[in-house]
Amino acid sequence: MKKVVFSESFNSPNPKTVVLWSGGVDSTGALYKILKDYPDEVFAHHIHFKNIENRWEAEKESVDKMIPWLRKNVRDFNYSESTIEIGLENFGWDVPISMYIGGLVVRDKFCNKLVLGATSDDLKGETQFRHTMSQLLAVMATLRQPKNHQSFPYMWQLMSNTSKKEIWDSLSDFLKENIWCCRTPKQSNGKWIECEDCIACNSLEKIR
Repeated sequence: MKKVVFSESFNSPNPKTVVLWSGGVDSTGALYKILKDYPDEVFAHHIHFKNIENRWEAEKESVDKMIPWLRKNVRDFNYSESTIEIGLENFGWDVPISMYIGGLVVRDKFCNKLVLGATSDDLKGETQFRHTMSQLLAVMATLRQPKNHQSFPYMWQLMSNTSKKEIWDSLSDFLKENIWCCRTPKQSNGKWIECEDCIACNSLEKIR
């Protein structure tokens, strides 16, 4: 049996990178930075999380506004979507699910990097273990033929030394106006509005 090994995927001569893009500050900041500063062929993937938070429609509207702006004002990139519908009773477990799906995209597109926009704020405290577990799930999802030789993708923690405030300050005015972070949005006159009370809204208020 041939062994599966880690490779130096980061320095690949033909970098192909999957960016998990929710439409929030962190993932939009990661996508924006890669499109500006790196030569990688980018595959931005958005996941519709249909759960009790009911935020997926608001996120989708934001992403749809930002796609043409990024392509026109920065550069072109590939875009795809997937949907998962689960009745989660607890919050905060979208990271492992996202990374697993990201691994599937890496496998199907033969990419060599996977980016989740985790910041220095995210990689502290009690929830840090979720990111380690999530990377393992992503690696498992990339396996094509486990009996054959295969290189794992590079888990690129691009924003791991950057705070959410620093990411916010790096965004263009258009992106700042159109990102979506609220986890429990409400509707008013046919438009999605922030609840101004969830953990994401409170975090965004501090950095605006």
